[in-house]
Amino acid sequence: MKKYIQLLVFQHTDHVIWYGERATIGYPKRVPNVSKDLDYRVFNSVIPDDQLDWQKRFLNFELKKPSQSENFNFEKTPPEFYFKFQLLRVKCYKMENMINNISFIKEKLNIVDNPLMNEKLNQDKVIDSFSEVFGISKESSKKLIDFKRNEISTWIEKLELDQIRFELELEKASSFEEINEIQKKLNLNFVMGQIND
Repeated sequence: MKKYIQLLVFQHTDHVIWYGERATIGYPKRVPNVSKDLDYRVFNSVIPDDQLDWQKRFLNFELKKPSQSENFNFEKTPPEFYFKFQLLRVKCYKMENMINNISFIKEKLNIVDNPLMNEKLNQDKVIDSFSEVFGISKESSKKLIDFKRNEISTWIEKLELDQIRFELELEKASSFEEINEIQKKLNLNFVMGQIND
């Protein structure tokens, strides 16, 4: 069966640090690239029988995806890179977790593609809809719309500013202890969609 897999590989050795298996090539997802040492690659093919244990090899830092090859190959991690690979992998998966948390909160708060934020809509018709549904004046409808839009904009700005900060902190982290502290802050900020200043 054909697979579409997004990969981040360590440029100097081609070892796979992170991967994300996708349903189709047309289903893009942000890749959690946390370092300039990582290169983005894609596998879009059938995995040969002799490579079916690629996930096990990935866990052991033995999976490689050279840019010039369509297939995977295997090689043990050079000892001098082992700690770096572990740190990069943890950072990638922590960033992916943060990206997913923020997406969940945006969906929970109904701020993803909310039509109320579409400025191309005829604004008089939006006001008319609010006025008719809520039985309020057009002036009150406009105030309510402005309030709701401001609330959505505030949430989006807060979430995206927090995301930028956490991404930068993760990229800069040089130890597992630092990464755990960043994760604790992320958990405090994002638990159940409650964003703290």
